[in-house]
Amino acid sequence: SSPSSARKPFPGAVLRRIRDYWVESPNANPLVDQSLARAYVIDTFDTPLMAATVAAIFWITFLILTHNPGALVWGVLVHTSQWQRHRHLRRVDPARIEVATAVQTRRRLELLMLVPGLIWGLAPWLFFPHDNLTLILLMYFFVSGVSSVVIAALAQWWLAAVCFSVPMFLGMALRLVVEPGSVQLIMGCLVVSQMFAALYYARKQNRLIVGAIESGFEKARLADALARQLDHVAQLAAQRARIFAAANHDLRQPMHALAIFVDALNTRSAPSADNLRFMRDSVDALRGS
Repeated sequence: SSPSSARKPFPGAVLRRIRDYWVESPNANPLVDQSLARAYVIDTFDTPLMAATVAAIFWITFLILTHNPGALVWGVLVHTSQWQRHRHLRRVDPARIEVATAVQTRRRLELLMLVPGLIWGLAPWLFFPHDNLTLILLMYFFVSGVSSVVIAALAQWWLAAVCFSVPMFLGMALRLVVEPGSVQLIMGCLVVSQMFAALYYARKQNRLIVGAIESGFEKARLADALARQLDHVAQLAAQRARIFAAANHDLRQPMHALAIFVDALNTRSAPSADNLRFMRDSVDALRGS
């Protein structure tokens, strides 16, 4: 083939590699998806309370410092969404998540993280401190810090991490970019680069965690297969012992009949004493073997 035809698949291969890296497909082992779905409900059940505490510190701080009523509006939005999420998680019983519906349940639960992500992304648009660079830096570090922590906490649930962090990062970045001033523009670019860096390492962590779960199920499968093989070997050993016992019994029956025959010959005069003694010795030797 010509060099040009060999280079044709290159863009498709690159896009496929990018898709395989950034897009999470259903796991080949449905038990992995079931385990992740159940763990999501269990591990994130108490997070709305902690998230509400962090959000309260955030909007109350800026309400006091800026006297912007948008902070109060944002506080109502974020706490309402957190309460709704808490109520939703309470209605989900992790033990009732079946293997057949684990993928759909996972995606539905993780997509709900898009709501708090959008609300956090609205924060810079509702109460942005336009003329105060110190408060802009404070908002920047607060938003990026919260998003980075949440990404690390949700790394094993990749879709949830993306749904929360991307709107949050982009909301802050766009708000900084539209502000006049080179400092704000540079900060907006830093937010975007931080988003990609955080998601890149979160994806690596996600793959490690999911790989560990897959290895756990594979080890359990191999242990179960080994137990079945050992049980099969034990059954074969018992069967062999029964065969040997039956063969031993079948081999001893002719020897026993021969011994009876030799004893019967003892009362007759036909065989000589030497022959009779030889036959008895032979039978006794077979009995003892």
